[in-house]
Amino acid sequence: MQFSLLGFTAGLGEGVEVQVLGLCFGVDLLRPALKLPMAGRLGMRDAPL
Repeated sequence: MQFSLLGFTAGLGEGVEVQVLGLCFGVDLLRPALKLPMAGRLGMRDAPL
């Protein structure tokens, strides 16, 4: 399930994301990681749910 409003997205698979000027910043809560533009995921390995 995903919720999106004005550049803000929250969902189980996506975590919490904010889009600013086309760049996506976020935090994945199930598999702890930061999501940063140009760097990708920093934290635990991404695995399918």
